[in-house]
Amino acid sequence: MADFPWCRLYNDILSDRKIERVRRMTKLPRVIIRGAFMSMMAMANDSPQRGHLMLSAGLWLTDAEICDDLEMERADFDVMLEAFIALRMVTRHDHGGLQLTHFDKRQFRSDLSTPRVQQHRASKAKKAKASSETPDPASYATPQHTVETLQQRYGNPSDTDTETEVTETESETDAAPVPVLAKTVPITPGPEPQKPAPALTQQEVDAYLATPDPVLLEHWPTLRLEMQGQVTRDMYDQWIAPLRPLVMRDHTAFFCHPTTFGQEWCTSRLKVMIDRTVRSIVPDSMGAAVLVGGIP
Repeated sequence: MADFPWCRLYNDILSDRKIERVRRMTKLPRVIIRGAFMSMMAMANDSPQRGHLMLSAGLWLTDAEICDDLEMERADFDVMLEAFIALRMVTRHDHGGLQLTHFDKRQFRSDLSTPRVQQHRASKAKKAKASSETPDPASYATPQHTVETLQQRYGNPSDTDTETEVTETESETDAAPVPVLAKTVPITPGPEPQKPAPALTQQEVDAYLATPDPVLLEHWPTLRLEMQGQVTRDMYDQWIAPLRPLVMRDHTAFFCHPTTFGQEWCTSRLKVMIDRTVRSIVPDSMGAAVLVGGIP
C-alpha cells in the first residue's frame, strides 16, 4: 500500500470554473472531465513522488499509459490534456512528465499520523495490554469502598500486620467471611496551577509584522486555505482574512488581528478551529494565539 492510501477531494470540483472551461474547449461531458481529473489525482497520490504522474522512482507515466488507464479515446484524451495544461491544472516538465499543478496545496502530509504519533499509540497499546495481564486490586473495589485506607496506603508498614492474612488451607476449609473493606472519604483534588498564556510584547508584534517567522510564513497559505473551508465566506472575510502570521514560539503559532474585536472573536468563537488547523499543519505545534497588531 502507498504511504498515502487516500487523498482529499473537495466539493468545489462540482462547480469549478476551470472544469467548465475545459468542457467548452473540448465539448466533452463534465462527468468525463471530472472523472478523468479525479483519476489522475489518485494516480498522482499513489506516485513515489506525490503529485507527479510516475510509474516508479525516476520513471514517468507516458500520455499513452495515462490514456489507457482512463480508457479514453486518444483524440479525446489529447484535447482534454491540452486544455488541462493550458489552464495550468497540469504541468508538463521539460522531460515530458506530468504533474498536477496545485496538488500540494490541498493534500497535506499531516493527513497521516506521523511516526511520533504512531509510536505514542503503540506505547499506549503496550501499557493497556500490560494492565490487562496484571489486574489492579482497585478494580475489585465497589464505588462505596476502596481497597485500603489512606493510613494503610501511605503509613509505615506494621511488623504485626498479619492478622487479616488467610492461608490457602484456611480459605479452603474454614470459608472465612470476606473482610469489609474500609471506607475512605473521597478527596477532591484542587485545581491545577494554570500556565500563563503565551504572549508577545508590542515591540515584538511590530517586529514580526515587518519580518514574519519564515517557518510560520511558509505554512500560512495552507493554513488560510484550510480555515477558509471550515467557516462561511462572511466569517472568513471578516475574521480570518485579516490575520497576519508572526512567529512560532514554545510550540505556539502567533498571529495578529488589526482590531481588538477581531482578536477577541478569534480567541473565543474560532479558537478551537484555529488550534485544530494549526496542529494538523504546522509541525511540532500545540495551538495558536491571536494578538492585536496593526497591518503595515
